[in-house]
Amino acid sequence: DTLENIKNGKTSLRKVFADTCFAGDSLIHGLEIYNILNNEKLMTQISARLTHLEENINKIVSVNPKVLILHYGLNMLWADETGTQWFIDDYSELVLKLKKALPHTRIIISGIFPVDTEVATEEIFTHIPRHNEALKKMCEDLGVEFLDSTELVKSSAEYYSTDGIHLIGSFYSDKWLPFIVENKGITG
Repeated sequence: DTLENIKNGKTSLRKVFADTCFAGDSLIHGLEIYNILNNEKLMTQISARLTHLEENINKIVSVNPKVLILHYGLNMLWADETGTQWFIDDYSELVLKLKKALPHTRIIISGIFPVDTEVATEEIFTHIPRHNEALKKMCEDLGVEFLDSTELVKSSAEYYSTDGIHLIGSFYSDKWLPFIVENKGITG
């Protein structure tokens, strides 16, 4: 019903996601720069790493969202398993802090978005699938949800900006946010 109401203009993405906080890197910053959602619940930074999340934990807790969606990792890709494990260990620690501080908040970890095929051959981006598998396992271990948008992004290649990494505004409003509604049951 929520997805149909969005399509028919009976409700807005802003209303559906009014109790949802997003924190993350430049891929989530698109929600802010394209003015798609309410900015007070968007904690984003270009080139953000996990230090960004750590620095914003108190702000996230003060917002006390019903749903928290985190997207980190593109700026922390490691070429080896050890580096991936460091990333997962640090991320796990921060997610556990958030779970403790926000026991009634639904936490969803977004997998790292794939890049366009033209840049996917760059060595660093070849590690995205391994990092996403590690993120999925982390979510299982911590009892939080994982959001895998890989196929959605891959099938939406026309939404990439010219750099082949970032996405244009209509991707978020037409594809990704409705995908979250449909796959995670966000109803507002």
